[in-house]
Amino acid sequence: MNLKKLHLFILVFTLTLSTFAQTRNLYMYAGSSLLSYKGDLSNKFNQWSGGWHLGIQNRSNKRLYTEFQFLHGQVSASNPNYTFVENNVPVYPNTFFQSTISQTSFLIHLQMFKKYKLQFHPYIGTGILFFKSKDIYNNELKSQVTTRAALEEYNTSMIIVPMGFKMVYNFSPKVSLGLVWNAQSTGDYIDNISKWGTNNKKDKLRTIQFSAYFYLTSLKKQEKIESTNNVTN
Repeated sequence: MNLKKLHLFILVFTLTLSTFAQTRNLYMYAGSSLLSYKGDLSNKFNQWSGGWHLGIQNRSNKRLYTEFQFLHGQVSASNPNYTFVENNVPVYPNTFFQSTISQTSFLIHLQMFKKYKLQFHPYIGTGILFFKSKDIYNNELKSQVTTRAALEEYNTSMIIVPMGFKMVYNFSPKVSLGLVWNAQSTGDYIDNISKWGTNNKKDKLRTIQFSAYFYLTSLKKQEKIESTNNVTN
């Protein structure tokens, strides 16, 4: 991750803490992720790569949860036989890619089911995704203009709309475990193939996340405790 992305994440995370810290049901979470890609070089989500994520969640509203999340991981695919015909002439885009992905999202969850210690809720959100795609020799594809159509524009960041479902098991009011299935479109450049693509749809990502949630004492609660201690002293 470069410094620009790191600074953006620190800024968003700091603003989130300062905003959410006034609530009484604030949770921090972290965990591992599995990511998969579907696009011109793979018509199925058949290859999964590892990643990690962390975030902060506001559970003050019993039906609507809000959260900020940062995700970092990789996706890759290969199709050695991939070619494209332009004006009756075969052209040869890259047949392999590996993309490093960094993503910051704001999500809204609707709690639809709760029984005993188990919760189930869909969610939707918005965010920004950065990526860096490389070839099989670990060289950046952005600078390899011969792998794309002439004068084709190329962007390594995009606005995203993640959506999915989450299942949470609450061991106690302060500790939970979560399982998330997430889907989102990612523009058309994750695999470095757009105009020379045979798939008219945008590239897609699927993510499965495993998370551990931990309750954070809010600033309001902490201030009340400190105030009580001062009066007692």
